[in-house]
Amino acid sequence: MKAFISGLIYANKRFLRAKTPQEANMALACQDQWLEHWAQAGALLNPDASSTGMAARKWAVAAMASNLLLTQAASNGQVQLTPTQKAWFEHLGELIIREYQPRQTPGFTWFNNHDYWAAWAVAATGMLVQRDDFIQWADGNLRRGLQQAVRGSDGSYAYLPLEVARSKLAATYSQYALVPLVLLPNRRGPTTCPGAVRTSTPWSCWPTSPHAASLTPTTCRSSRASHRPMSRRTSWRG
Repeated sequence: MKAFISGLIYANKRFLRAKTPQEANMALACQDQWLEHWAQAGALLNPDASSTGMAARKWAVAAMASNLLLTQAASNGQVQLTPTQKAWFEHLGELIIREYQPRQTPGFTWFNNHDYWAAWAVAATGMLVQRDDFIQWADGNLRRGLQQAVRGSDGSYAYLPLEVARSKLAATYSQYALVPLVLLPNRRGPTTCPGAVRTSTPWSCWPTSPHAASLTPTTCRSSRASHRPMSRRTSWRG
């Protein structure tokens, strides 16, 4: 799975740094081909996952959806999911919601960075597949996360008690928990940058690729990432 996500990120970077339309098209073709393989196999959709498996799934979806939103913004909206890919991401988003919904109950005391990241995974997926209900669900996690912040004694700062309670790892976990809490409020920010593509993603001012107008279908000829998908039957038990 790490090789697959690294491959998607690598393809996106190749697209953004492409010096010719041919390089840009090749990078996008590889990204699309890898996604299609995994989507057709129904990868990561095994509902029988351990807590570690559920955590890994949401992190993977957060990374994939974020990367694709960047690609779409940089391509001036020309890069779109295939029907198979769209359905796959919708199923993944629905599965994450189903797994993390019980943690939204008022009496649940361990609502923490896992829930913030689940919210970002679902929100990014919602933007990718145009599902407002995903974004609304994520908004509930965002609001609860922000409500958990406790102001310091002098009022100049705030902290997340459950993350600070991790002793020597308090700073690391606090920083990690803040990433989705910062991304989520900006998910629908308006475009204010001159010449930027108008989009409803946190990267509203992401610069458009100079080759966005020259994108055409092509075939991936790179072996940079693993094409072999993780089957829906994989146990996800470590």
